[in-house]
Amino acid sequence: MYKLNNREQASYLSTLFLALFFVLFPWEEVFNVSFFDIPFYLVRIDGLLRGDEAYLSYTFAQWVSSEPLWGKMLLLIGSTFDQPMTGLLIVSFCCIAVFSTLTFSRFNIALGTFFLLNPLVVDLIMSQVRSALSVSILLIAFNTKRRVLVIALVGTAVLIHTIGFVLVTTYVFCHFAVRLEKKFGYRLAALATLAYATLIAMALSIGRAAILEGSGDRRIEYGTDTNSVAYLIFWFALGIALMLTKRDQEAQKTWSDHYAIVVLTLPFLMMALGANGIRFVALGFPLILHALGNRTERIRNILLGALFSYQLVQYYYWFSYS
Repeated sequence: MYKLNNREQASYLSTLFLALFFVLFPWEEVFNVSFFDIPFYLVRIDGLLRGDEAYLSYTFAQWVSSEPLWGKMLLLIGSTFDQPMTGLLIVSFCCIAVFSTLTFSRFNIALGTFFLLNPLVVDLIMSQVRSALSVSILLIAFNTKRRVLVIALVGTAVLIHTIGFVLVTTYVFCHFAVRLEKKFGYRLAALATLAYATLIAMALSIGRAAILEGSGDRRIEYGTDTNSVAYLIFWFALGIALMLTKRDQEAQKTWSDHYAIVVLTLPFLMMALGANGIRFVALGFPLILHALGNRTERIRNILLGALFSYQLVQYYYWFSYS
């Protein structure tokens, strides 16, 4: 029988405690913030239990874009729990458990815990539960070798949230970028990754309305409020730093470097095109930490120090404006 070593035991215990902390801590009361998506989930659960969506008919494209598995999950939560919020918290618990397990597997537990308490990650896990669940399933798929299981997980993720299509496409491109690396070197491959991020930013901003209208998605009416340049420039600079710095020779999962470049630069690029993409930083946070851990020791310490300092600034604004 396999026996866990001390680090594995500490990692799993830390994952359990962090996940419990996430779902039990009164974030909204302490920071006077609102998890805006939660009321919409609860309202939809009531509608599903009344059968409001039972007679809707879709084309195949409309069915996929309607994210049917998320609807089924909400119906299951509403049918199982007297208080549907309990079911949503269980989903959040599972999502942060995935994030922390992947982070602690190759990252200092104390520092990893601090970084996973980033306000962007908190909002993703506790408010944007649908996105968090989709990306958590994809993170499992990205770290699974059995092809049948990978296909099943990917299919599940994209039917929970269509953002999964973007993330899967990005994952595939990142493996292509690793192959480019072997022929042309890291810097040129990283430049190709930035070009890919620019194309995705254009598709998600300029082409977003056409894509949603073509599939009959009602989210064409959603707003496109953007974050400030000052807020986004750090993440963009961190992505550029990953492009320009050397990777440790013993680094593993080098595709995560390219993935991190994409999710770090996307918000700034989308902001320049009039769209909001800050959620991509949170969606890729465990892989951003992996990429930072892949740098040489000196560069790693500088970049982690910068991220640590910036997160303190985020906390300051969280407290100051709460």
